Amino acid sequence: MKKRKSLLPLIVIVPLVILFFTFKLSEFTKSTPPEQVVINFYHWYTDFAGNALLSGEYSRSEYVSEELVVNIENRLNESKGAIGKDPFTCNINEPDEFIATTISSENETAEVALDQFFGEEVETINIILIKDNGKWLIDEIEC
Repeated sequence: MKKRKSLLPLIVIVPLVILFFTFKLSEFTKSTPPEQVVINFYHWYTDFAGNALLSGEYSRSEYVSEELVVNIENRLNESKGAIGKDPFTCNINEPDEFIATTISSENETAEVALDQFFGEEVETINIILIKDNGKWLIDEIEC
């Protein structure tokens, strides 16, 4: 009878431990949805103290792909810093607010529509994201 009592805690504890680690693993591997990545980046970008574009800080953002950084750097170099419209907002003005909506999402790519509000006017740009090591990154901005 003593052996059965000693197994009872194991029968209860082992499934609980397995359940706990399964939950933690799924939480760890779950990626931020594409529209939230876009919102997170644009909040960071527009709230940045200074100019994230001209200072080059955008290149260190956790939300953009290396390819996008290279494309933006090439545009900056070609224009010698006089780029006109901001390549992230596709406008010369900073939006007052924005709303992101996922248009499509497949295994490795997603497209998000970003509605940018400039006072009463709304401008929509499409943003292409890629999945890199399980994490969504902004890869292209279609102005």
